[in-house]
Amino acid sequence: KVFDAQRLEAEDISLDKAFMEACSDDLDKIPACKVRGRAGSHKACLQKHRSELSNKCLEGVFRREKDDAEDIRLNLDVLKMCSQEVAGVCKDVRFGEARMLKCLWDESLKPNSGSFSQDCKEKVQAVAAHSVQDYRLDFRIRSLCEKDIDALCAEERARVDQLSIAELLGGEGSSTDSLAGEVLQCLKKNLPKLNSRACQMEVQRVVKIHSVSAKADARLGNACSNDIVLLCDGVKADHVHMCLRNNIGRLSSACKAAELVQGAAEAGSIVMKPLLMNSCRPAIAKFCDKVPPGFAAVIRCLQDHMDDPNFPARCKQEVEQDLEASNHDWRMKFGISHTCQPEVEKLCPADARVGAGAVLDCLHKNVQRIQQTMCKDEILRFAKSGASNIKLAPTVYAKCVDDVHTFCVDVKPGGGRVHNCLLRHRKDISQDCAAAEFQNQAIQAADIRAHPKAMQVCASSIDKLCKDVHMGEGRVWACLEQAKDNPEMAGDCVVVVKQHINLKHTEFNLNPLLSKLCGLDARKLCPNEMIAADAKDFTSDGKVMTCLMGQAVAVTNMAF
Repeated sequence: KVFDAQRLEAEDISLDKAFMEACSDDLDKIPACKVRGRAGSHKACLQKHRSELSNKCLEGVFRREKDDAEDIRLNLDVLKMCSQEVAGVCKDVRFGEARMLKCLWDESLKPNSGSFSQDCKEKVQAVAAHSVQDYRLDFRIRSLCEKDIDALCAEERARVDQLSIAELLGGEGSSTDSLAGEVLQCLKKNLPKLNSRACQMEVQRVVKIHSVSAKADARLGNACSNDIVLLCDGVKADHVHMCLRNNIGRLSSACKAAELVQGAAEAGSIVMKPLLMNSCRPAIAKFCDKVPPGFAAVIRCLQDHMDDPNFPARCKQEVEQDLEASNHDWRMKFGISHTCQPEVEKLCPADARVGAGAVLDCLHKNVQRIQQTMCKDEILRFAKSGASNIKLAPTVYAKCVDDVHTFCVDVKPGGGRVHNCLLRHRKDISQDCAAAEFQNQAIQAADIRAHPKAMQVCASSIDKLCKDVHMGEGRVWACLEQAKDNPEMAGDCVVVVKQHINLKHTEFNLNPLLSKLCGLDARKLCPNEMIAADAKDFTSDGKVMTCLMGQAVAVTNMAF
């Protein structure tokens, strides 16, 4: 009976006395809303003209939207426009508890959904985006997350609940910016801490909606409005977050904070990156079908396989774009942010205060000093992606962009090609670029896992010939060097190993085993040559090796 009464009011808003008392003057004032049209047309008209409404009517519309959020049958505009989809792709979904809107939104994002009309798609996405402006407008959040809000976001809720709707949404006469979305932002910040699995899933749904439409995130939309105009003008709505992340160092402090909340939440699971997931469904089925979706496992699986033969081109492009955007700040990288906090505090405290990519750069430089295995693995993964595609190494690319345009303009990024080009021109590139490229090569020389080409062509050779050799300190490289004449070694691997030998013989600090064994002797016997080598910018040109060879009788470490 209660639902029947609600449905009658939805069809004829004049039956809702409280609503009519709040909005009758607004209905008369707005010409388009005076004319009685189809069922539910008055409410739909007022929603369309929200910016023109009095504060009193805004309160009435908000209350009505909150009450109607539970069942799409109370939103006659959507129900009529999407009747075919309700009876088709969502025919097995029960009405009530906002289940139908959830189904329609999920289905609207699926590619090649011929059964979904464009009008329904646009309407559903608009309604879903509005529903996540405030936690009270989302039935599933306010009902399934009540205990978690009490435990984690009580202060935010108390602050929001005491505001008028005009203060909340920035209505008529309001002197404040919109404060909507504060509770939802708190839930996103605390996503890993949520106690209720049902609440976690609903907050993930909110993150997905915000991922597709930055404007649906009231806090971010307010904080980033100027940044979006300045930096992302003309960018498609579903790529605004990517644009903001690629410019994270240039964002206002409020916008940066809001974008990091969204980016950190998305990083936890591909489920919260719907555009990436839809683009990569064939790749996931082929390469990652047994990988669970949580803890960024599927995202990492796609990153690990994106250079494999037959990896779908569209998915690879999306994975690279997602990597490039997230590589600008360690907090948007799930594995690093969840495993490297103690190492950041120990090795990079000053960089943590700077933010942006400073922490990633610090961990990258200090990878051999990292003690925690999981953190080191994540930094090597980060290094490997940048070694494959220079655009995925923001610090290196920023220092080398002019040199890339000068010497490697025709070289396609990926497969380590741009880095190889810079190496060929290492005597000509700028000092900043040379130092950044040296650091990139030093990590690969110490741990073969950071060398994408070697891991691609030498995997079988390592398994056959060096499987008992521990990674790090150049040990696997040394094993492969000793086995390079073994007929069991793959031909392509031999080529890569010989290239590595040639490079390490030109730079003392690109030979981790030699520098470890002979470091003291080199500094004693070849001090001037070591000054050049310690610049780590390719300027020593084998002088340390030549000096040590010339004074071999004075070397104290017999391993030399």
